[in-house]
Amino acid sequence: MISLHELTTRYPGEWIAVRLPEGENRYNPQKGFLIAHHAEKTIVWEQVNQLPQETDVYIFYNGPVTPKGFGIAFHDKEDTPVAAEMVV
Repeated sequence: MISLHELTTRYPGEWIAVRLPEGENRYNPQKGFLIAHHAEKTIVWEQVNQLPQETDVYIFYNGPVTPKGFGIAFHDKEDTPVAAEMVV
């Protein structure tokens, strides 16, 4: 098991997938088991898709989402903790 802080230090600018241990907060995890990391998200998703469906996985991009000087705003009509995905 490894902390997400350590993973962000090791793999800047990459997509990271971790399997969450039982009891870990799935909306704000602090640690997990590294499944995959790569600059291309499709490679990470290929690894994740090989896991059993019931596996609790947290996937995130460890880098800037937009170029410097640009911003993004999300409007959540339902006020739910559902993750958003931005396709560039």
